[in-house]
Amino acid sequence: MTTERKVAVITGGAPGALGLKGSTAKAGDLEALAAAALEAHGRIDAVVNHTGGPPKGDLIAISDDEWRRGVDLILLSVVRMARLVTPVMERQGGGAILNITTFSAFEPSLTYPVSPVLRAGIGAYTKLYSDRYARAGIRMNSLLPGYIDSLGHRPETASGRCRWGGSGRSRRSPGRRPSCCPRTAATSPART
Repeated sequence: MTTERKVAVITGGAPGALGLKGSTAKAGDLEALAAAALEAHGRIDAVVNHTGGPPKGDLIAISDDEWRRGVDLILLSVVRMARLVTPVMERQGGGAILNITTFSAFEPSLTYPVSPVLRAGIGAYTKLYSDRYARAGIRMNSLLPGYIDSLGHRPETASGRCRWGGSGRSRRSPGRRPSCCPRTAATSPART
């Protein structure tokens, strides 16, 4: 499927939709995206930052190169895009940036150690950026979606066993399973 066709499918054929093939880990690709959006629309009102997963492996076995690839993909993509669009948004009198990360920024998983470390960094960057640019009418927020079985349905998901191992008991709420376990969400009574 061509990039143009993918854009049409994703946007439902909305007029003015724009798509480019690239990687959030590459500064040049982000520059091309911001420039194309500005050229096509004359302004940039909103940005949604979201990317795939970084390298994974045993916590101390992940190489420096893999950590650096993760930094480029996860953290620097947000920093770079903010650098590109902030001057535009300042001239316009405002804008919004949304960073989609993951709940694992606060409930890290040994299965994917690079991701929560760097996504927690996005949380800190989001706070710093918001404090700095709120007066310019630019807001930055992070969305931390809960557990999503994005690697295909697994028997342990249906059984309620947390994918990151163990019983799924939350360190923050002893005796309670985190809401990311499907069985918990379906069977636990509501708490007020």
